[in-house]
Order: sequence, then C-alpha cells, then structure tokens
Amino acid sequence: MKPTTTLLVCLDLTDIDPLLIRYAAFVAPRLSIEKIFFIHVIQAYDLPENAGKKSQDIEKNLFEVINQAIADQISQEEWALTEADVIIKTEDQDAANSILQAIADLDADMVIIGQKSGGDRKGHYGKKIMANAGCDTLFIPEDATVKAEKILCALDFSKESDAAFSRGLDFRKIFNARLVCYYLHDISKAYFPASTQKSVDTAKKKANQAFRDLLARFNLSAETVPCHILPADAKTDEGCRICDTAEDEGAHMIIVGAKGDCANVTTLLGNIAESLRLQQTRKPVLIVKNPKKAGFL
Repeated sequence: MKPTTTLLVCLDLTDIDPLLIRYAAFVAPRLSIEKIFFIHVIQAYDLPENAGKKSQDIEKNLFEVINQAIADQISQEEWALTEADVIIKTEDQDAANSILQAIADLDADMVIIGQKSGGDRKGHYGKKIMANAGCDTLFIPEDATVKAEKILCALDFSKESDAAFSRGLDFRKIFNARLVCYYLHDISKAYFPASTQKSVDTAKKKANQAFRDLLARFNLSAETVPCHILPADAKTDEGCRICDTAEDEGAHMIIVGAKGDCANVTTLLGNIAESLRLQQTRKPVLIVKNPKKAGFL
C-alpha cells in the first residue's frame, strides 16, 4: 500500500480550530505526513457585492487577515519536517463542494473535520464530505483528548474491512497503542424478534470464526488482539453500542471499516458511519473508505 502523505484539515475560524490544528500536529509526524493543507471556505454571501476595485480590495484584505489568523495558530504547534500551507476559497453555494474539490486536487489521503456538540453535529457539511471524498475521514469532537493510547476498531470481519483493520494495526505500532476490536452486526440480515438462544449461539460462533479468519489474513492470533462480539440487538443503535464500548474500554479513538459505501446509508458502512457521525461522543472517529489503497506504514 502506498504511504499516506497528504492531510487536509478543515477550519472555520471558530473555537474548535486550535484543537484540530493541535490534533494534526499530533498525528502528522507519527504518520510521516509530508504535506498538511489547512482550508477555510468563505461563503460568497459573506462578501460585498461586486463594486469594482473597492470590492476586490476588501476581499483581498479579508483573505490576508484570515490567512494570518490561521498562520498564527499553526505557528503555535511543532511541525517537525512537515510542510504546511493554508488554502482560502470562496464558494457560491455549499462550502463542502470546495473542500471536496480540494481533496481531489491535492490527492489528499485523509481529511480532518471538526465535530461540534449538540444540534450543530447534524449539519450535512460533514456528511457530504464523508460520503463523497475519495479519502478517509477523521472526525474530531470539540472536546476530544489529543492522545491515542488505546484504539477501538469496529469491523464486520469482511475482506472489505481489512483496510480498516490494517489502519488499526498501523496505529497500534505508530502510537504504541493497545488495539481492541468490535464486531459490527449487519442488522438488515438478521431476523427479529424470532431469536432463539440457538440462533444467538450460532451467530456468535460464525462471528468468532470470521474474526479468526481476519486475524489469519494478517498472521495474527486471537491472543494478540481482543474482540467484543456482542449479541445482535435490533432495538439499540449500533453506533451507540460502539461508543459505549469505546467508553468502557477507555479507548481514545474509534476506527470503522465494513462492506458498503459511505454515500449509501442502507449499506453497513454507510449506516454505521452516519450513526457515529451523529453520536455525541468525545472519541475521534476514523471512517476508512472501501476499497482503499493507502496505508500509513
């Protein structure tokens, strides 16, 4: 797998920006990131209507002020050998469009998006980027802890989830972290409420075998990486159960990978990714796109 070298960080000039910059400075040297781009999108309706040279001067001055403000925050962190640059764009319609275009133009391997608390988290901004970006998405809550000593990797144990498990193994080595897995149930394939103890036992047995197969593909044993395989529960949101497990484990990050497409919430990956995006969790969540050719090591 080719190394991950380019990181894009989305800023909006609010109180969450310093945390996103700090988190980028935390992961960049450990992931051997070579280039980091910080992007801020100005909505066109925030600019004065076209009034000739005066309007152009105002826009130029605004760009300079924003650029300096972001540069000042960036300078407060240690960046080692990582190259950092600031991108400021104007957008007539949806700011997410400019970010998606930047991801494509820069061939970014990962995009960092801040997650605010409460109703602000329900906005479509992050959802649209996650669904349509050609790279992995790392959501950082506004009250996240900047550390990664323990990581929860939520998988469906399919071959499509190998990329996410590989990220988890990379992170385990990079951050000297403990890796714990969580089995993702595809509730759409289960039959409720007619669940018997026998069917529950059979499902758990199949999940354990799938996990052993996953470990075998990476030449690992079940003793190396523990896993939570809980009974399926159609009445409880799977994203909520993942967050609860991460909290119980004391994990600092959640990595997710499964079959499906983030743009389609009827697929397992799309459903779980959107559910986790909306959860009021303090844990950063990395959504690994599928298929994916990039790696960290």
